Amino acid sequence: RGWIAGAALAGVFTVCGGALATRGGVLAIGAGALLAALGLALLVTAVSFRRLDLRVDRDGIAWSFGPLFRRRYSLEEVEMFRSRDFVFRKVGGWGIGRAYDGVDVYQVWGANGTVLDLVVTRGGVSRHYLVSTAAPDMVCAALVRANAAWQPRSR
Repeated sequence: RGWIAGAALAGVFTVCGGALATRGGVLAIGAGALLAALGLALLVTAVSFRRLDLRVDRDGIAWSFGPLFRRRYSLEEVEMFRSRDFVFRKVGGWGIGRAYDGVDVYQVWGANGTVLDLVVTRGGVSRHYLVSTAAPDMVCAALVRANAAWQPRSR
């Protein structure tokens, strides 16, 4: 539960910033406001990246970190998907990032091991994603079922 530690640290920053700002003086108020803003940014980050929601339905696949970071692709846009093992230390952090080989990564705090390996094409541009999940085989099975039931839209 690293996001809880991040939220606690955010609270410490905010309280310290507020206490520093009450001491008066331009420098103390400025430093206190900066520390409080940093605490607020850390809190928003901790809460947003605490959980990754991954959904497969008859329209496609979607995943998001909180309300701010969303991706959605139709089944028609999905080119390839599979379950894969991956070591996220290759990325250098948690959240949204790019692996050293250029793959876009969506990683929850402390994730290592299994991912959904996904390639999608939209508007002639292909994107490769690794999305951390504890059950990539279940996500792949859901994609297979959705593809079997999928009816292409008539043009």
